[in-house]
Amino acid sequence: MSIEIIDNGGNKHLDELRTLLSRSSAAVIASPFISEEAVDGIKKCFSGGFKELTLVTTMKQEGYDQVKKVPVLLKLYSVLKALLIKLTIKIDDDLHGKVYIGIKDDKYLGAIVTSANFTGNGLWKHHEWGVYFNEQEKIQMMCEQLLKETTQTIDENDLKLMQKWMREHQVKVEKNPKMKINLINLLPPAIIRRGKKIIYWLKPLGTTDCPVPETMKFGEEQHDITFAKGVSNVKEDNVIIAYAVKTRKIISIFTATEVKGVIKVFKNKRDEKWPYYVKCDNHTRTFGANWSSENLTLDYLKHSFLRKNQEGEVRPGARDFNPMRRGLDRLKLTEEFAAYVINKVMERDRKNGI
Repeated sequence: MSIEIIDNGGNKHLDELRTLLSRSSAAVIASPFISEEAVDGIKKCFSGGFKELTLVTTMKQEGYDQVKKVPVLLKLYSVLKALLIKLTIKIDDDLHGKVYIGIKDDKYLGAIVTSANFTGNGLWKHHEWGVYFNEQEKIQMMCEQLLKETTQTIDENDLKLMQKWMREHQVKVEKNPKMKINLINLLPPAIIRRGKKIIYWLKPLGTTDCPVPETMKFGEEQHDITFAKGVSNVKEDNVIIAYAVKTRKIISIFTATEVKGVIKVFKNKRDEKWPYYVKCDNHTRTFGANWSSENLTLDYLKHSFLRKNQEGEVRPGARDFNPMRRGLDRLKLTEEFAAYVINKVMERDRKNGI
């Protein structure tokens, strides 16, 4: 393994980043802060074979940085589009580390882990120190963990929506640390947005005779969601809104990551009723760990949604959950109602996670 110390006194971060990107066909950059200077600084460092850049950054609510970041990200889109480079922006508001990873032909060429943000100050002005190394296995583990921690993907249209809203409300890009603006909340509330239509499922957990214990917590990053019948119509990236049958309280919001099929070994006799399972990411872990005390019920959400949307539907073609009374173990929801529920749950999840 090759290890090299980088500092802006001589061996500048920008020079090392240019060298890394010029050898790569793809890259992942993680930085809480970004600037137009940095965007201009890397314009000429991509080779003709470079195809894709993934940027992980923050979009913290009620902060000045989210406002300042919108035009910078739009400029980055413009620069890369002219070079025929695909840009993907992922959000992790807990991000603090700064990481630069070069990839070619699915191989991890090298990584810079540093104190330097993706800004002019970070890459060549301020006194910053970092380490370059090229051990593939460790870089892969770091990259996978980095992307796993992201909570949302935003695209150029999302940024233009934010920019339009800022113009309409005369929000200026100037230092104002006491802004109460949440630009990310302007976006459609889909959990994972990858340019394709998402299917939203309402999923009951437990039965009237054997309810989910209110002491049971759903705070882990991953959960297996079980079904009584086959899961052929549940696909990866489908969103699952789970609720407890007896109390009808919302439990958490999940995204299917892997449709596994049939459980071969059951922990107890009762589990044989739900032999099919889907591996899921849990997007509202704080809420899920405290779901029983949140008292956010399915009935309350339905009635409040229909009061605000008098012509609305909670499932395609209907304003009720009647099929669930006939033992259905999943129900497809309308995008509008699912978005309403997700917003409510995530609002409490963020509030209680502070």
